[in-house]
Amino acid sequence: MKIKDNFFLLICGIFPLLFYYPCFAQLTLDQREIKLSYKPQETIRGRLTLFNSSTETFTVKTYCQDFVFLSPHNGLKGFRPLGSTPYSFGKWINITPSLFIIPPNSQQLVEYSISIPQQAKGSYNAILFFETISGTPVKGNSVGVIFRAGCSIYLEPVDKILAVKIEDISVVKGSIRGEFLNAGNAILLSEATYFVMGTNNFLFQRGEIQKFCLMPQDKASFVIGISDKIVPGKYTLIVNFSLEGRKALVKEVDFLKDSSGLIQILGIKD
Repeated sequence: MKIKDNFFLLICGIFPLLFYYPCFAQLTLDQREIKLSYKPQETIRGRLTLFNSSTETFTVKTYCQDFVFLSPHNGLKGFRPLGSTPYSFGKWINITPSLFIIPPNSQQLVEYSISIPQQAKGSYNAILFFETISGTPVKGNSVGVIFRAGCSIYLEPVDKILAVKIEDISVVKGSIRGEFLNAGNAILLSEATYFVMGTNNFLFQRGEIQKFCLMPQDKASFVIGISDKIVPGKYTLIVNFSLEGRKALVKEVDFLKDSSGLIQILGIKD
């Protein structure tokens, strides 16, 4: 039996998207990602709507799984059993109904409640799946197809801290390499841009770094190639992190390019 997911893996900076197969777009959700702020010992309630756009009747079950952001942390997810990651909260969630029949060209409202324990701190995530429980024959396939839609849910504390560090800076073949560390207690779904400035504040180079998704204490590698057109001298690499509409975090790396073209890191500062 085959499983077809119409939930596409998260791409960083942008929230999760449904992956539509031309003939498999059967079950879709009105929300593909939910971000919630929490306080310990409170109960959070919400709802999702599942749409069946096909001409078939499906029996659907709901369940949670954990997930992690896979290297290079650009949004690719790896699904894990419930309770297997430090950020798991799936056991706190109750879903109603958890099993239902959805007729053709109709929709089903599903409600959820999340009971936050006293000891909760930091950020958590889970993915809520809606999956048909038996294979459905599809034209051109000799076996049944299981349809599945998913919604990522993120929990963050109301007093969340957004912080990024740049670590392990090195120079490799004319490029500055290093790692971004999520040093806060919130999930970072961010884009980063960079600028190379001279001592006279003249802009010599600019560009974008790949979007990245980091759970607290996760790291993502980056590489910034320094243009050959930059003449010898002292420069500052400025990296701006765009954080979901909030004020950007800024990190600076001072470096020297000598007359032979070699680059030397002078220091890192906020």
